Amino acid sequence: MSGIGRTLALAGLIGTGLALGGCELGPKQSQQTGFRGTGMAQIVDPDHVAKLGAIPPPPYVLPDDSGPRARETYQNVRVLGDVSTERFNHLMAAMNQWVAPPEQGCNYCHNPENMASDEKYTKVVARRMLQMTRDDLGVFLVRRHV
Repeated sequence: MSGIGRTLALAGLIGTGLALGGCELGPKQSQQTGFRGTGMAQIVDPDHVAKLGAIPPPPYVLPDDSGPRARETYQNVRVLGDVSTERFNHLMAAMNQWVAPPEQGCNYCHNPENMASDEKYTKVVARRMLQMTRDDLGVFLVRRHV
C-alpha cells in the first residue's frame, strides 16, 4: 500500500470513529409520530428514561380538605388560598421534595426571614405555574361537566 493509500485508509478509520462516536449503544424503542414516509419518529433509550423517570413518593398521606383555609393561616397566598391549610402544607412539601435541592429546602423559593415575600424569582415562577395549571384544569373540568 502506498503512502497516499495508507493516509486515506487512516483518514477513513478516523472519520468512521468520529461519525460513530456519538452513537449510543443498547436497544432503542421507536414510535412513528407522523404520517408514513415522512421519517417522523420518536426514538427512546429505555435505560435513560428509567433513570430520569423516578418519581418520589408523596411526602405523607394527603389530608382531607377540612379545616381553616390557607389564606386564613398564611399571608400572601394568592393562588391556593381556598384549599385547607393541611392540603396547602402537603402541596408545599411535595413541591419541596420534587423541585428544591435538598440542602436548600423551603429557602429555594422562600425568604426564611419573611415567607410571604415575593423577592425570590423561583417563588414567582412557581406561583405562575400553579395559576396556569389551575386555569387549564378549570377549563378542562368545566367542559366535561365535572
